[in-house]
Amino acid sequence: MCTSKGVLKDLEKQIICTSTHPIGKVNENLSKEFQDNFVRIIGGKNENITNPISRVFDVNGIHITALAIPSPGSAQRQLTQFGFEGLERKIYSDDYFKSACNWLNN
Repeated sequence: MCTSKGVLKDLEKQIICTSTHPIGKVNENLSKEFQDNFVRIIGGKNENITNPISRVFDVNGIHITALAIPSPGSAQRQLTQFGFEGLERKIYSDDYFKSACNWLNN
């Protein structure tokens, strides 16, 4: 779990898919599938997401899934960037965090 989309991007660009010594690559199909399912389950819309909230990496034949949560302090302010579309920001935020924690525990 990444504490923001910036951290997710750093994980991808600076650790896993570096230009000098990449240890893996992004699996675009699995990334899209995971993100679509995650957002759909909590009632969001993928069309609102401009930068990925999740990535699935292929590293030595293993799939590693990473999920970003809204940054502390901006959880409700920036929810549209995490798929929110509606009126109840607090409910969506709570559902997002609950789903993210349940995913991590499984």
